[in-house]
Amino acid sequence: MTRTALALIAAAGLCLTAADHAPASTLNFANIDTFSNTDAQGTLDGVGFTIDFSNPTSAGNTTINLSTGVFDNAGSANQGAATYANANIFRIDFNQAIDDFALYLNEFKISNVGGSSGVYNFSSGQDFRTDFTLNDNFVNGSKGPEGYQITVSGSGGSGILSFSDPVTTLTVFGGQRENLPQSFTFSGVAAVPEPTSIAFLATGGLAVGVVAAVRRRRRMCRSAGSRR
Repeated sequence: MTRTALALIAAAGLCLTAADHAPASTLNFANIDTFSNTDAQGTLDGVGFTIDFSNPTSAGNTTINLSTGVFDNAGSANQGAATYANANIFRIDFNQAIDDFALYLNEFKISNVGGSSGVYNFSSGQDFRTDFTLNDNFVNGSKGPEGYQITVSGSGGSGILSFSDPVTTLTVFGGQRENLPQSFTFSGVAAVPEPTSIAFLATGGLAVGVVAAVRRRRRMCRSAGSRR
């Protein structure tokens, strides 16, 4: 492998490493562009997403005041958000994985239909998500009783759920509600390959090129020898 190729690989790795460890001055929040009768669409850090509601007629746009201590002063006083009043399930699907994913819940309430459950479950497809923590300022709620659940109380749980693993799909479901508006938004960054992975791929590509060049040279030598 040439010195130039090695230098390019090293530079790529250093650039990505620096970007990965650079402190974030502001969070990337969801930009919810449109609502239809069945879902909502938007982007997060350039990644497209769709939000599906089990009862979409109750869903719409709203704002949440994220400049309070409950939300660790994470955003603006009028942060764009989604709201729904009757659905018991919503699902977020991203076009690619999201790192540092955080879900901001605003006044998530106890169900008022068929019982009074305050439990919400979190999953990705068939797998429950247990890789999240609640911020210290979360009000009217706590994690449990299972690792993939939270339980809210009183006027409704509000605060931040921070996920340690990448999120591509997230489903949130709880008891049925009627005319109980609650809202949410989310933040995160588009996942990127690790520098070591990129260097490995680049090295592999160069190795393939070297092998091909050697084979071509051997064929040329054989052809020259046969003409003598």
